[in-house]
Amino acid sequence: MYAGGNSVKEIFTELFSSKSNAVLDLLDRFHFEVDSVIKTVDISSLSLIDKSLLNEVQKYENDINVQIRFGSALCDIQCCIRDANFRQHVICVEYKSYQKLLVKSTQLPHAGSLEREYNNLDEIVTTFREFILDLTPYFHQLELIDRNCTVKEPRNPSFKDDYRKILIDDRIWLHVEVTSEGLANNLHLIGQSEFWQNKLQDGLINWDHDRDIIENISQIFDIEVFPQCERSQNTDIGNETDSQVCSICLCVELPDVQGVPQPLCSNLSCGAYFHRTCLHMWLVTSARNRPQTFGVASGSCPSCLQAISCNEKEI
Repeated sequence: MYAGGNSVKEIFTELFSSKSNAVLDLLDRFHFEVDSVIKTVDISSLSLIDKSLLNEVQKYENDINVQIRFGSALCDIQCCIRDANFRQHVICVEYKSYQKLLVKSTQLPHAGSLEREYNNLDEIVTTFREFILDLTPYFHQLELIDRNCTVKEPRNPSFKDDYRKILIDDRIWLHVEVTSEGLANNLHLIGQSEFWQNKLQDGLINWDHDRDIIENISQIFDIEVFPQCERSQNTDIGNETDSQVCSICLCVELPDVQGVPQPLCSNLSCGAYFHRTCLHMWLVTSARNRPQTFGVASGSCPSCLQAISCNEKEI
């Protein structure tokens, strides 16, 4: 048992030294330290677990690639599977009743076929091992992007996110999605630049599917070393992040809005960033009765007043 770390060690050191004779006081302190770090198990969940499940858990004790842990309630199970490249993939499972287990969450991309009931842990481990093995190219491509590029979005990228928005220059991002087979999909620029847009259109024609995604992007944009993000002056005070705040809502993240503020204005000297939803709502409100064209709202940039348009949803 491990409890309290240095605090417990200090108590024992003091107990066996001449500094204090108050043994009972020291024992009380020791009890407090131990009690504060031991997690209790919800005993009401004991009756829910059948013996066959416990036998399954025991079977994986010596499997170095699979770890099974219980949460504070025995019906909450965490299954950690290690792949051939030593990546750890966590699957959170809920034990509902006998031969009825549900996957609550994972750090893997969405797969509808996995959203079903399972009869036992063996079935979950087997299914996800095969799924993880099939995703090997997907993991590889995302790791290369994360290692070599400045990822603007997601803010905390994981394998659950099948896309990346990477920095091309100060005002231009590249959106790229990665399929489960490790192929690039739906590449498009965020921000207005005829120079970079022409490079992208010309380069996509010569895309080589036998090369890594990052290699193709480097060739398209003639980039040997991808730019690093400079910390913006337009950020929340005390918030250690490289994400700019939205010039409309003055926030980086909103509860019901996915994504971070983006450089949507074509004026290179503007410097404003907007949540797509905020900008679209601003333009719709400002336009009054002016109709939208295919969901695209047009008007003036709230920051520099230059003409700007915005689709509510990213294409």
